[in-house]
Amino acid sequence: MRYEKTYSRIYLIVEFFIVFIFILLPPMLISENDVVSSPGNFSLSSVLRIVFFSILLLVLSYDVLLPDSRKSSLKICSEFSLDSFFKHCISFLILLAMLFFLNFIFALFSGKTTTENKNQFSFLATLQIVLAAIFEEILYRKYCTKRLSEFFTFKFGHLAAILLSAIIFALAHRYNGWIAVSFSFFSAILFSILYESTNFLIYPCFMHIIYNLVIFFFL
Repeated sequence: MRYEKTYSRIYLIVEFFIVFIFILLPPMLISENDVVSSPGNFSLSSVLRIVFFSILLLVLSYDVLLPDSRKSSLKICSEFSLDSFFKHCISFLILLAMLFFLNFIFALFSGKTTTENKNQFSFLATLQIVLAAIFEEILYRKYCTKRLSEFFTFKFGHLAAILLSAIIFALAHRYNGWIAVSFSFFSAILFSILYESTNFLIYPCFMHIIYNLVIFFFL
């Protein structure tokens, strides 16, 4: 039994290392000069790639070594009730408002407060933005937080996992500049709060989708 647990932990370390090298690390290495912001960057191959990695990460996320007392906050969803649904909706709206307020504050620092160059609506762009938001929530809020929680077995290990996941998420947005990195860190904290408080991954996914679509098409 002890050897099985040791082998399982080694497997998880190797698995996380592979995911880190091939999925988590590449976005952190992209600089502002490497990015060209144009709707032409959207493609069917990118959509299919996002779908593939999202499914892969969901499958990997089900392999858990955490004790039962630490599994509740890592579910895709929890038991549904009408009362909890209204509470979750209130949490969702409050945190969504806070997210846009944070965007406004950081936009003041970056000087990007105009709304002149709106992007044109297209099905492919919308689909990729939606799927990318879902993918990021699966990757950072579910998979990354879960794996790090399994590694961090000390008292505040889960909190440390949330913070480290937020840092990794923030660094993945380095191509937008360091102000965007700071904003991404705080937005990741808001997404995590929503996920931890509701136990429904769908809420941070939906919040992320709304934010991305509004920012891309309207702001």
